[in-house]
Amino acid sequence: MADYHQERKGSKLPGEAAPIDSQLRDKLLQIDRWVAGAKLYRDIAHRLNSHLTGILTYAHFLLNEIPRSDPKREYAETILKEANNCREIIAQFQEFVRGGTAETVITDLSEVIEKLIFLLERKAHMQNVKLVKKLGKGLPHIALNVAQVRDAFWNLMTNALEAMPGGGSLTIETTIDKADNLLMVEFTDSAPPIPQKDMPNLFEPFSAVRRQQAGLGLYSTYWIIKNLGGTIEAKSKPGRGNTFIIKLPPADKL
Repeated sequence: MADYHQERKGSKLPGEAAPIDSQLRDKLLQIDRWVAGAKLYRDIAHRLNSHLTGILTYAHFLLNEIPRSDPKREYAETILKEANNCREIIAQFQEFVRGGTAETVITDLSEVIEKLIFLLERKAHMQNVKLVKKLGKGLPHIALNVAQVRDAFWNLMTNALEAMPGGGSLTIETTIDKADNLLMVEFTDSAPPIPQKDMPNLFEPFSAVRRQQAGLGLYSTYWIIKNLGGTIEAKSKPGRGNTFIIKLPPADKL
């Protein structure tokens, strides 16, 4: 009888499911939460669009009723502009939830980043953050969805600024990883180091490691890079800040 119990402990009956590893179970539960979250986000986006349609409709009515010489017309124009901006953000979010369907173009990655740095310069100056550009010239072109990649890089850059409220530096560098023939982008800040215990969860949704709008900034960045066939990782060292390293395949490697 004792032998039977010893054998029964390490085996299973015919048709009985094998025990699930605790880590695998946690991953499956996490996936379920993400799927449920995606459904919720789609519903929220649909409802927000319905309300925005009403706002845009009444804003148009106001514009038609207010003479061009009336200073109040500017208020109605601002309402219209901001409501359209909200609708565009929702459209980008819906595209992200669907996995991205926009057409890709072949472009110079350094040029894309150059334009983002230009947009960020004023905010960085106000926060006493020095932007250091080390953008390589003549690098292989890359096939990408420019709007999505801008969002991904913008998330990283603005997160870095938010992590340096007292000032600091943000270095953006583009090079070629000759060993793997991959384009490499590095964002290095002088913010306090991200705790090592938080690194495994850094790109998960609703991560509270760094302040992110809706808690999806680094999560969406991760999937945008992944959908391009690339990788992203973070490194942090005391006294040296944090570095986010992105590697992407050039167009001729796809």
